[in-house]
Amino acid sequence: MQLGIIGLGRMGGNIARRLMLNGHTTVVFDRNEAFVKGLSEEGATGVADLKALVAGLQKPRAVWVMLPAGDPTENTINELSELLEDGDVIIDGGNTNYKDDVRRGKALAQKGLHYVDVGTSGGVWGLERGYCMMIGGDADEVKRLDPLFAALAPGYGDIPRTKDRVAEDDRAERGYIHAGPAGSGHFVKMIHNGIEYGMMQAFAEGFDILKTKASENLPEEQRFDLNVADIAEVWRRGSVVSSWLLDLTADALATDPKLDGYSGSVADSGEGRWTIEAAMEQSVPVPVLSNSLFARFRSRQQSTYGDKLLSAMRFGFGGHVETSKK
Repeated sequence: MQLGIIGLGRMGGNIARRLMLNGHTTVVFDRNEAFVKGLSEEGATGVADLKALVAGLQKPRAVWVMLPAGDPTENTINELSELLEDGDVIIDGGNTNYKDDVRRGKALAQKGLHYVDVGTSGGVWGLERGYCMMIGGDADEVKRLDPLFAALAPGYGDIPRTKDRVAEDDRAERGYIHAGPAGSGHFVKMIHNGIEYGMMQAFAEGFDILKTKASENLPEEQRFDLNVADIAEVWRRGSVVSSWLLDLTADALATDPKLDGYSGSVADSGEGRWTIEAAMEQSVPVPVLSNSLFARFRSRQQSTYGDKLLSAMRFGFGGHVETSKK
């Protein structure tokens, strides 16, 4: 299939590359001309603006927007809606608030356009590992786009199949799902990121306790000078807390055990906040998730070793560069 891609940053560029490696063609645009030039040299058709991108696509056109949530995505979709024609589809693969998806889906439908929201997880490793995708939109349109999603997804890989699982649709086992109507994909991804905050915070706090066990505030006989890099490594092997986040933790500690390369000023992308808002709207108690968000706020004023570990994990999976303390 053919796909237009707008936004060639940490994930957009690799989405284009993974599609091309699987036999699909791409027409790409980014305000950074160097990004466009680089992908053009790898086989994509690079263009100078949105009008040229639309002109370079065959009908029915499919355009994937991979930009920061908010005005960059909103303005781009508005401009596209004036350039595209009946039957074309706009795909938002960024971290948009699901309520914006619901609104956009209705507005674009009035213009004869389809809208699909794709919560995309995989970070800077997606080219190699594939992307886990949670998709919202019209079922028929999602089915039409399935070759693209199948190429981007990890596939079965070497993960053991879940015992006793019975399902006619195997897409979940291959790394992507059609969650429901417009907005549902980003809603599922939003909760995914909220959980991610909590898991990361648990590792950060645990390793902070391990690292400070040699504190002079403790009785001398209770002080342990623990090798936190070794602890992360051994927990990767057979432990019930083994995970990709722990793998990234072990990588960071092996490279920089004191985490001197991080200030510990931990940013949040917005999805953690939206998760808490959803919990409040639905009257669901989420003490772990809410505390993990508030811990990030606190880190920007006074950080700990655990906060540095949060920064290291965020850089490991998403290439997120932390903001410096003011």
